[in-house]
Amino acid sequence: MPVSATVDAAKGSEEARRSEKRGERASQVLGIAATRFILFPLSMVVGILVTRQLGPENRGAFAFVSLVTAFGATLFQFGFANGIRYFVSAGEARAKECSVTAFLGGAGLGLVGAVLIAIGFANGLLGESARMLSWKQFGPVIASFPLLTASMALSYVLLGDSRFGVTNAVQVGRDLTMLLFLVAGVLLGGLGLSGAIWALIASQVLSGAATVVVVVVFYRPNLAFDLVLSKRSLAYGIRVWLGSLAARSNDRLDQLLLSLVGTPGQLGLYSVAVRMAELPLMAGTFVTPVLFNRIAATRDVAERATLAGRIHRLQFFVAGASILALGLAGKPLVPALYGAAFSSSVPILWLYLPGIAAAATQQVLGTVFSGGGRPGLASTTQLVGLLIGLVTLLPLVSWIGGMGAALGSSLAYCGAAVSAILLHRRLVGEGVLRHLFRVRGADLRWGASALFDGATRLRMTGTAVFARSRGRSGGV
Repeated sequence: MPVSATVDAAKGSEEARRSEKRGERASQVLGIAATRFILFPLSMVVGILVTRQLGPENRGAFAFVSLVTAFGATLFQFGFANGIRYFVSAGEARAKECSVTAFLGGAGLGLVGAVLIAIGFANGLLGESARMLSWKQFGPVIASFPLLTASMALSYVLLGDSRFGVTNAVQVGRDLTMLLFLVAGVLLGGLGLSGAIWALIASQVLSGAATVVVVVVFYRPNLAFDLVLSKRSLAYGIRVWLGSLAARSNDRLDQLLLSLVGTPGQLGLYSVAVRMAELPLMAGTFVTPVLFNRIAATRDVAERATLAGRIHRLQFFVAGASILALGLAGKPLVPALYGAAFSSSVPILWLYLPGIAAAATQQVLGTVFSGGGRPGLASTTQLVGLLIGLVTLLPLVSWIGGMGAALGSSLAYCGAAVSAILLHRRLVGEGVLRHLFRVRGADLRWGASALFDGATRLRMTGTAVFARSRGRSGGV
């Protein structure tokens, strides 16, 4: 065979391999996105009806409970789950050997968090929204906390092992269960705020139990606690934890301050605006889990930079178009969906959207930093945002309430994004803005090709599963 033909064959083989890998990653993203989009219309409809039923004040109290479970889980696990995920995705730990370590470590840290939250609630230290709640309403939230943090650690084991379909299925099951409980407890049962809280807790407990069952079935884990791995995970995780805590603070510090110094009604109006404003970030939540593992498995710095730039440019294009559309439609859309009582959420939405544009940048670059084994960079960018938030949010919230919280959040997001861009500049040198923001036709074609390859792979996988099921059942 001529040398030129050999070279062409090698190039063709390499191109086919890359296409297959691209299709595999895209099918993972599409698998996550497809199931989420199936539930999205139902989630929006039920969320709107429940919000209209609760009104701004009770909606604010429910937002506080949701904030405690989401922010508290990040706060009290000290990055431990992130460390477990990194070592599994990097191939330095096996899921079978570290699952019990993840569960026990997460549960122990969650127990510490539950005790501290209970002390704060008993002494009236959690703000005005918390004072609306009784022990009967808030007690189950505290009691479920250790299971919440333990199941989070186990889900990170699955993510590190690239079991995106499994974790996605558990999350979809949790979301669907919560919707059913909300319909039964709030819309049909008339239980109001108590029904909404029970729906949240029941869905989290059931999804946590499902995660435990899945890990046991998949891995048959060794019943041993790995002290060395736990120490390494905490050492890595604490560096990530600072960034994760800062990121969660950047995401929810505004609501936390509103719950402490504002009224439940203000928090209710604000939570509706935030829920709508964060919709453009949905695409990034589908991509970043796959991107993290891809970056962690890639040792070539130039390849990481190329992948990061291309993913960010596509994220910028999709998120930017969504933000523009939402800004234009916000004024008639919010009161039409949630009722006239929530009309004051519109200016909050407008002030929050610039921050979402910046958060889209941080969403991709933070994943690139963490997946590349440099969690300190991700933490640095988030700490910059947190510092700006701490300086601006309290005076702005005290001055103009929810609008001040939105303005301060946008400033914090922008600060974090700018610092991430400056740090990413080390990988690409000059022209970092062009590298990240100049969307090219080739990017759109690459994205469309990846989606096509992913859809094809997803369809072939589904066809194979269906064929196997028919074979087991003996056909029709």
